[in-house]
Amino acid sequence: MNRLRLLFSLFIAPLIRGRQERELALELESHIQMLTDDNIRAGVNPDEAHRRARIALGGVEAVKESCRDRMRLPLLESLLQDLRYAIRILRRSPGFTIVAVMTLALGIGATTAIFTLIDAVLLKSLPVRDPGALVVVGDARGAGITGSQAGPFVLYSVDLYRYLRDSTQVFDELGAFQSEDNQIAVTRADSSPSQPARAKLVSGNYFTLLGVNAALGRTIAPSDDSPSRSPVAVVRFRYWKDALNGDASIVGSTVKLNSSAVTIVGVAPPEFYGETLQPDPPGFWLPISAGPALNSGWNLNGPDQHWLYLMGRLKPALPLVQADARLTAALQNWLLSREGTAVSAERRSEISKNYVRLTPGGSGIAHMRQQYSQTLGLLLGISGIALLITCANIANLLLARNAARRAERSIRLALGASRWRLIRQALTESLVMALAGGALGLLVAVESTKLLIALAFHGAEHIPIRIAPDARVLAFAFALSCGTALVFGLAPAIHFRSEIAAGNIVSDVRSFRLHRRFGLNRGLIIAQVALSLVMLAGAGSFARSLANLTSQRFGFNPGQVFVVNVDPAGAGYKYNQLSQLYGRMGSRLDALPGVKSVSWSTYSPFNQCCWAMSIAVEGHKPQAQEDRGSLLDRVSPRYFETLGTKVLRGRAIDDHDTPESQRIAVVTLESVLKCMGDP
Repeated sequence: MNRLRLLFSLFIAPLIRGRQERELALELESHIQMLTDDNIRAGVNPDEAHRRARIALGGVEAVKESCRDRMRLPLLESLLQDLRYAIRILRRSPGFTIVAVMTLALGIGATTAIFTLIDAVLLKSLPVRDPGALVVVGDARGAGITGSQAGPFVLYSVDLYRYLRDSTQVFDELGAFQSEDNQIAVTRADSSPSQPARAKLVSGNYFTLLGVNAALGRTIAPSDDSPSRSPVAVVRFRYWKDALNGDASIVGSTVKLNSSAVTIVGVAPPEFYGETLQPDPPGFWLPISAGPALNSGWNLNGPDQHWLYLMGRLKPALPLVQADARLTAALQNWLLSREGTAVSAERRSEISKNYVRLTPGGSGIAHMRQQYSQTLGLLLGISGIALLITCANIANLLLARNAARRAERSIRLALGASRWRLIRQALTESLVMALAGGALGLLVAVESTKLLIALAFHGAEHIPIRIAPDARVLAFAFALSCGTALVFGLAPAIHFRSEIAAGNIVSDVRSFRLHRRFGLNRGLIIAQVALSLVMLAGAGSFARSLANLTSQRFGFNPGQVFVVNVDPAGAGYKYNQLSQLYGRMGSRLDALPGVKSVSWSTYSPFNQCCWAMSIAVEGHKPQAQEDRGSLLDRVSPRYFETLGTKVLRGRAIDDHDTPESQRIAVVTLESVLKCMGDP
């Protein structure tokens, strides 16, 4: 029965409401006339008889409302009435409405933009099959290549990966992939110029592990990951569209990657960007066995060359703790087997401290999450404070606006409107404004998200973050709009309720001024000032930090230093040709007018620097838990002269330092103090 009433109220009643109202009015008139006739027959004059009839019937509007309640759902109908009334009221004050809605749009839009990034970076899972079942072997906090690791293992060699895959009963599927992308040069035809791109080496079961099928062609298969097979590759969908013009004939054709012929076997689906959310994801995925094809000097197949991340799917019902224990035991057994038969007690003790910890892999490798989680949380807090200030502003405007509507509320109370109904109508007006601001805020959020991405990832060609709001972002914007309406609409509602309770709903302007002086207005202004001071203090702190960074001394003079990235391997040069190539390039650059010094380095300062490794100093015994890690960069003669860095003691690297001479290094003062004490 209730369902029938709901259907009738929603769909049928609006079509026949006019006729119902006319019939209801006629019926009430007939009742009043019947009562009037009874009074006249009792000897009462007609005017008095009519008055007594109306008194006996009760308020006509109240009786009509009671009859309407029997014909429909009263709460739903009253809410629709409140909504229509709120829209009419707001249309009467277009200036106030536009200012309030635009202010809310900016506040809600900015907060929604931050949440869009939080959703993409911190909350979303990989676009793969059943991402919640994926685990990462380690926490993936390191990257690159390392020869040894103390404590938790993060990177793995090819040999160790295969050992863990084959000897442990932990995973249904275990895959591996390179911890860093390769910079490559792509040439589609012999006559076309090469284009830069990124490539990643993956195990043959990489796409099977993730449950990703090709949009065109096929994915890499385990049989492709063999040194005896010709190298193959899968292309990312966006790279295929942009750089390869969406040519379907690319599947099965051959391109040159770093001067090596590679067959394209498939195109990845549009939503797939790999296992890592990052700027400019790889354009190509190749099997691990294709490493020598990308780099002629490839030497990473050694068992002690750790450069892979591992990701897998656990066997059903296997607890993480038990899986960690099995993997740790297997890791330690493998490390002991590498030491031979005679293993010292000290080495056994070091190996016993190595272990494996599985971490959730549903969101992939969380480099961006680790890098930006605190920043995004801070930005969300700042935008939330700004939105609270906006709410306080609008609440003050509503308090001032409601003072002009006291007479209207007094009349409605006199006509029989309930206190709760008037408060509900005030909240409905706030909700209508907030929802309108939220709708416009979505447009602000989209543009703000684009701006934030452009600022955070300056120079990146593509960030795999969806700008258009999805269901989660829309739900957040809706909830935020409703919450905002409650925040700025509650103060006027409380103020109105207190007025009714005090019986001064029809007070004069003077009483309103006194209320403004000592009431909610003053509290809202104090709250605005307090929140604004917090914002100003934060802005001042950021400005000071920026000024400190601007004047920070980095040990070199960046003002006159220019960095040029060179990729000889992409141009087809072999390792044994590099010395002559760098010599010719250096001579030509030195001859250019205005060039004072030229040098070479594997890494430029603050650009993904450098090689991480452990160091040991003769005569220095490290303390327990002492960090023995250090960063290394390979540089050419005149490197310190080019940067404008002074060597405090000894000498810099010069032309006398050759592969045949004594091995030397220039160290930082901090490393000397750390390992040797006072130099």
